[in-house]
Amino acid sequence: MPFTSVNGTLHPIKFLPKQVTVTGLKKASSKSANLSWKKIDDAKGYSVYMKKGKNGTYKKVADIKSKSITTYTAKKLSVGQTYYFCVRAYKTIFGEKSYGELSKEKKITLIND
Repeated sequence: MPFTSVNGTLHPIKFLPKQVTVTGLKKASSKSANLSWKKIDDAKGYSVYMKKGKNGTYKKVADIKSKSITTYTAKKLSVGQTYYFCVRAYKTIFGEKSYGELSKEKKITLIND
């Protein structure tokens, strides 16, 4: 069984939240996009990551502090640019955030209407 280390103590991976399933990524306006995912019951919240272009580097763009909020709106995006998104759930174990696996990435290219 795989383990994770929290404060130097090993804990079975089963304590980590499940992998998030992204259910949608849609254009909201000419410079924004809406991302949605399925709720993870044992999560405390979610972290949303975004990168510009296929070879970009993922950066955390949001920490959602409620497991009930399963949407995020990315704003101030550039027309003609492709954006990739991933989400992962987290829970607090022994006072520290412990993250589940990243979701499969979703991409969107913003174009003018």
